[in-house]
Amino acid sequence: MRSILKVLHVFVTVAFYMYFGFILFVALSVVVSSCKAKPVKEIHTIEKTIEKQKDSTSITEISNAIIDSLKVKIAEIRTVKPECDSITNAKIQELLSQIEVSKTSGENEIGFYYDQIKNMLVAYAKTGQSTNKEINTNNVNKETEKDNSIKEIPVQFIPKWVKILAGFGVLFIIFLVWRFSKIFR
Repeated sequence: MRSILKVLHVFVTVAFYMYFGFILFVALSVVVSSCKAKPVKEIHTIEKTIEKQKDSTSITEISNAIIDSLKVKIAEIRTVKPECDSITNAKIQELLSQIEVSKTSGENEIGFYYDQIKNMLVAYAKTGQSTNKEINTNNVNKETEKDNSIKEIPVQFIPKWVKILAGFGVLFIIFLVWRFSKIFR
């Protein structure tokens, strides 16, 4: 009789644990399948900047006035006959004294003449002060665009109490395996 009671006690205990385990399994299944986490929204922002700048540099080059001249001495002609020399020299003096040219434009002047006292041909040039101005312009463009896009990413969330109950369920299954191993030895 004692062995029957022992076996009956074992079956009742096993039935109780199985019933408790089944209830716990159903409760955990309902809780795990019914609780859903809200999806987390990921905000993705793209910002593009456009900036417009105008940068210029100015180079001014000033050259000073130039005054220049060229003087050529005219030599007297000497030949074997001195009477021909004087006639030739007088004719050359007469022709050279007729040369006188000058041109003027603003501060610039150029000319050519014969100096009878010094017996020279003189060419002269006067160039006024000049200015060169160079402007370099650099353009820098910078633009700004902003693009916001929201993307929903589902996140699985399991509450802390569900994890605790799952831990109890694992401990219960370990206990049942241990208990059955003792019974069927």
